[in-house]
Amino acid sequence: EKILSNTHRISLMLDRLALSVKLENNDLSIKPTAFDLAEVCNDAVTVLRGKYTHRKITFHEESVHVYADKTMLEMVITNLLDNALKYSEEEVILTLTHESLTVTDKGIGIAPAELENITNKFYRIQKNRWDNSMGLGLSIVSYILKLHDTTLTIRSTQGVGSTFGFSLFGLIEGGKKPKT
Repeated sequence: EKILSNTHRISLMLDRLALSVKLENNDLSIKPTAFDLAEVCNDAVTVLRGKYTHRKITFHEESVHVYADKTMLEMVITNLLDNALKYSEEEVILTLTHESLTVTDKGIGIAPAELENITNKFYRIQKNRWDNSMGLGLSIVSYILKLHDTTLTIRSTQGVGSTFGFSLFGLIEGGKKPKT
């Protein structure tokens, strides 16, 4: 059972590494479709509530129709929520408006010196070097958002928490289309 579990974990890590390399080398193009981003958020929240059964995830939502790669945005949202749940112990709040999507936690926060590097490939915050992460999640998130003509924003205060998010300008259905 332990061997199977570790094999699965390693397989997921290799998949993330392969995806990161493809994104970095521009070998992956997005396949945009029209969809309601609130539905994707609800799906991600449902999955993570199953994984973190003892945690509270609050979702403040508006129905927002976007034109983007649904699978990639689901990966972005899941990664941001999973990180917030991993590095905090209190409620995590996902907020979706017509302007932006944000994930807020009341966790450990990030030191100002670490903020500029946190989206670099293989970078992990010094105090989190013990975990099983490869330091690819936020790098992948940044690449995916760049493909969608938006960027990851990060606000954080040590000991208070962090907010990760991105603007939906350009993704709103009928607006400027992302690069394909």
